[in-house]
Amino acid sequence: MPTCERIQLPENICSIVKGRHYKRLGAEDYDYFPGQCSFYLATIELTSTGSEAVEFIINTVSGENNDDVSITYIALESAEVKARVTLTPNGVFHGNRTATLPLRNTQFSVVERGSYYILRDIHDLRVEYASGERIYLYIPDQFVNEVYGLCATDALLTGGNEISFISRGNALRLQGESCPAVSEALPAIPDSPECRVRFQDASFTRCGLNVTCFENLCANEVGASKSREGSVSNAQESICLAMAEHFRMCALLNPPTVISWRERYGCELTCPSNKEYNERGTVCPRTCEQSFLGESCQTDEVIDGCHCPADTYWNAQNDSCVSRANCFCVHQGTSYANGEEIIIDCSLCTCTGATWDCVRKSNFCGALCSATGSHLNIFRTFDGLIYSINQACEHLLVEPRDDTDYRGLTFNLRLGYNCYLANTACDPYVKLSVITFDNTTETLLFKPDRTVRRDHFFVDLPLILPYGVEVRNMAGNFLLVTADVGLSVKWDWASRLEISASESMKGQIWGLCGIYNGAINDDMTMSTSCSTNDIGEFVNSWLSHPCLGNPVLPAYPSGLGLCHVDVQYNARATARCSEMASAEFHPCHGAVDRAIYIQDCMTLACESGAILTDMLERNTCPSFLAYISECARAGVTITWSGYSACGIEECPSAREFLRCPHMVPLSCSHQSRTSPFSQNICHEGCFCANNTIYSDTTGECVAPSDCPCIDEKGNVHKPGAFIEKPCEFW
Repeated sequence: MPTCERIQLPENICSIVKGRHYKRLGAEDYDYFPGQCSFYLATIELTSTGSEAVEFIINTVSGENNDDVSITYIALESAEVKARVTLTPNGVFHGNRTATLPLRNTQFSVVERGSYYILRDIHDLRVEYASGERIYLYIPDQFVNEVYGLCATDALLTGGNEISFISRGNALRLQGESCPAVSEALPAIPDSPECRVRFQDASFTRCGLNVTCFENLCANEVGASKSREGSVSNAQESICLAMAEHFRMCALLNPPTVISWRERYGCELTCPSNKEYNERGTVCPRTCEQSFLGESCQTDEVIDGCHCPADTYWNAQNDSCVSRANCFCVHQGTSYANGEEIIIDCSLCTCTGATWDCVRKSNFCGALCSATGSHLNIFRTFDGLIYSINQACEHLLVEPRDDTDYRGLTFNLRLGYNCYLANTACDPYVKLSVITFDNTTETLLFKPDRTVRRDHFFVDLPLILPYGVEVRNMAGNFLLVTADVGLSVKWDWASRLEISASESMKGQIWGLCGIYNGAINDDMTMSTSCSTNDIGEFVNSWLSHPCLGNPVLPAYPSGLGLCHVDVQYNARATARCSEMASAEFHPCHGAVDRAIYIQDCMTLACESGAILTDMLERNTCPSFLAYISECARAGVTITWSGYSACGIEECPSAREFLRCPHMVPLSCSHQSRTSPFSQNICHEGCFCANNTIYSDTTGECVAPSDCPCIDEKGNVHKPGAFIEKPCEFW
């Protein structure tokens, strides 16, 4: 067989065929290395200090009568594994778990396109994986000369002399691997008339590549298949594999040459569902979800494999190509079938062929007031004013103006604190009082220990009250109170409280949440109807009752916390809280003033530091989460690397962590009773997995069919129970 002459292939692509043939970055041909082990394919230091790196590991251990080749992507930070994903013929694994595609996080994304799994990371490193038979590793130009491993451009030296690729490969086995080394005495490339005849066809000269290398690759694979199986069909598969490599390389040239060749050479592939094979398939297919890899998706890129026919869309819900009219719709990561209705931004929206047909409904619209931070002491009014308080007293958050009643009801929502010792943590509580049409007052008290009192008596949740108030502990993550008057309250039982008011309340409520009228300049209106610029005067005017002793909430720099006695700890706390000023939060710096959140962070760090100095990061999480939430309301999404330190992703069995945007899975009590406010609420936390639903009567995840029933009086009935109801006469 002739030797392989220079081929002009893309220099930033490392190609691996069958785990035995390696075209290194910038190489002129394919090196043959039939090692059966795990090898360093490419290791790249992404920073000059080496603190951030990426490894690609190829595993070529053969299974019984097959050649299973997998590739593992590992992202490292300070030598610690930050992300690990493995592409195999049997699927994609994220860590040790089977992944559902598309798989996306802040470090990388994996999708399935045509015949390939495509992995792309934040540094634009990319892998195209075709069932292990063909693997393409794309290295951005700035990293090409930084690669160490089988794909590297540089020659491996020993004693100043370049060594063979076989020796190079043997030296790149993973540490601790006990697989045998490959012998330097490899047999010569066998003569293969089948390959020689096929690659002399005119089709193989159209894109300008020298075909000798591909003919050699073909001959090696045909020889290996015959010695292993002695099968003509396997020889044909080997020929098709070499052809596929040649025509893929043609498609990767600039400009690309794309040739339809499979049918002509007897290499047809059968496609699943109703897809069709296409050499010119796009990496940005039309899907009902319409998603790929964000802004990096290029519509002019093509990839071979099975694709949907023209004018159809891929429907992941039923694994088929459908017309646009049969597509589902997506909102905040949740899919909805044709004809399904949900509430989106003040509108009732109907799914119609992958698009939302929306009609504005004023009673669905509203505004949000929040109290966040270490002691629910940072307020954002309905109209957007942000301020903080230091009084540990009970205040009115929201109440109607001018004795306005709603459907015969009036109400007030209050926030107070139980403080036990000076300059120590205070426990907040929330009160909702409802005055009914017969002048009866009923008060609900909610405390951080997740207890609920109705007047003076403890009650279990869910609680369905006859005057249109419903109380739930949503999946055990947060309290949700909805009232038909147009008010809802969401509290994580700790450091985030949100009050939503419908548009029908506009101009008719006031309190520490301000006057809800769309104007921020009058939000500091006192209970006397006079406005002030003094926050203390404004806050004092909304006291529920006189505050004896004028207790105050702990606040940095006052108090006796560890920051005042330990200089080193104070420096650690300052560095931790100053992370809000780092580049990670830069997109929000012009949108939300971070100073109030940094001070709140220092309060948390200093008051808790004396007890748990090793818990600094977790103790200060409420301040970071409050700042991130406020950034989101300002239209800025922060991708924070510190979520794991907060422990909020640690879920018990049968649950999975979900982060916004997503729709909170409804609880059992929602199946027969829903309010507009509970249909469109998002909150990160641990939710029931595997199509189960939270039973708010037992606190367990159950099948929807095992949910109990709750009647209009709040009585709970077991599944299958019968109840009698009086007849209604018309």
